[in-house]
Amino acid sequence: MEDCLLKCKSKCKSTTLSRKRIPSKLDLHFGDHQLASTEELDILGVTIDNRLSWSKHLAKISIRAGRKLGAVRRVACKLNTKSRAHNLQST
Repeated sequence: MEDCLLKCKSKCKSTTLSRKRIPSKLDLHFGDHQLASTEELDILGVTIDNRLSWSKHLAKISIRAGRKLGAVRRVACKLNTKSRAHNLQST
């Protein structure tokens, strides 16, 4: 387990979660490696920022939903009425 963590040092990042206007900066180390500090992290498809705001995550989701809806609209005119109703209910 420790060998795996040692190989992944470059992938490790840190962020300080706070609702303060100016969050404190912490220098975190993993062994002798200093972790890069970021304002937002993407963990399992969920974007978490240091202000505990969901705005960036919701923006990404709405963009993806808009793309899928656009694809459904482009092919909807080629479908019969029953298939069109089924696709609109499933989205």
